[in-house]
Amino acid sequence: MTTGINDRLAQWRKEMLEKIDKEVEARFVERQMEIERQEKQFDKLERAQKSTSELISVAVKSTLLINGGAAVAMLGFISSIANQNSPLKLDFEAAVHSLSWFGMGALFGGMCAASAYLASHSREVFLSSNLDTLYEVDSYSARARWWWGFLAPTSSSFAVLCAIGSLFDFGIGVFNLSDLVLND
Repeated sequence: MTTGINDRLAQWRKEMLEKIDKEVEARFVERQMEIERQEKQFDKLERAQKSTSELISVAVKSTLLINGGAAVAMLGFISSIANQNSPLKLDFEAAVHSLSWFGMGALFGGMCAASAYLASHSREVFLSSNLDTLYEVDSYSARARWWWGFLAPTSSSFAVLCAIGSLFDFGIGVFNLSDLVLND
């Protein structure tokens, strides 16, 4: 009789171990699939971040080149007119206003570069902190992850606004150049 009970207990133990093994294996496979899905999503986000960073880099270079080039061209024009004793009369106040607008445009270009760097860095930290939580390594608190997640799009938006402001300043500077040459 004890042999029958021991056999049944052994059989029950074997069935329970098989059931637990199947559950553990199913959870393991499910977890691996979740990790692979998250890694693919993070890869897409990293590629998007890289292309966005390249686009912002081109925008920053363009705004700096446009405003700096306009200032240099205007100074060259004024120098050329002044050295040749031309009959044209120049309004230097308009030149100063234009130069200040071009300078503000260049400043906005620099601010665009700084905020673009901050956006790139914060996006990188945010992505890596989320990968850490996926692998159950808690290197950042939930509050820090929220902060980096908030900072990335905010600084990206600020970079775009700075680029628009830089182009706006260029437009006003060019408009002020229309008053540079005085008609007698």
